[in-house]
Amino acid sequence: SQSEEAEGLCYFVGCTTSMDIRAQELARSFARILKYGRVPFGTLGKREPCCGDIARRVGEDGLFEKQMEDCIELFRCYGIRDVVTSSPHCFHTFRNEYPAFQALKPPEEQVEFRVRHYTQLLRELVAAGSLKLEKPLNIKVTYHDPCYLGRHNQIYDVPREVITAIPGVQMVEMAHNKADSLCCGGGGDRIWQEDLDADVKMSEIRIREAEDTGAEILITACPLCLIMLEDARKTTGLEDSLRVMDLNELVAMVMGLDGGGEQE
Repeated sequence: SQSEEAEGLCYFVGCTTSMDIRAQELARSFARILKYGRVPFGTLGKREPCCGDIARRVGEDGLFEKQMEDCIELFRCYGIRDVVTSSPHCFHTFRNEYPAFQALKPPEEQVEFRVRHYTQLLRELVAAGSLKLEKPLNIKVTYHDPCYLGRHNQIYDVPREVITAIPGVQMVEMAHNKADSLCCGGGGDRIWQEDLDADVKMSEIRIREAEDTGAEILITACPLCLIMLEDARKTTGLEDSLRVMDLNELVAMVMGLDGGGEQE
């Protein structure tokens, strides 16, 4: 009810993670991790609306405000005050776009909630000892910084700290990393567009940088980046030499949760 605060975490899955077959494994892995860590959580299921990110990016402010109001009303209705997102785009929109619009409302109509990207929660769980990253992998990996996690929100070290907490992992950086990272090519609605007379795709340039590091796995923390880089891996013929994974998938693999089983 509106007068009661929901217990536990609201996992805001997001449009892309919900609908794209490749990105869905991100959500499955994260859910298994939360269950393992005994983190109370729930989702909005089919009632989850779009956060409004794409509408905001393309200047459809009227549509954005409607989608924002849909989200806010659900959060109010269910007493949601703690949100974690799959997508850096949802995270950025909740964190940086909603407050300005909320501030225009009377105080009694405003809905305050905490929002984190899933990488932040993973780091908290690792630091608290709730996640046991004990299985040594003995592999070389590199990490791709999503634009809306890195440059837009300055979250560079958090995912790297989770990766380097895994025994045996050798972390190597690409030529462009952190604030100088390259876009995967899927931002700003480009993931749904045909290439605009480009001889080389941005995603292919990025996957080649990953190849140059000698890494066996390219890790990212965004469903759009995951999709774009996975496709680039195939179009550049790197399917046998380089694997693309979301950070949730890597953590789930280390913990033996990637097959759907749950450890006690």
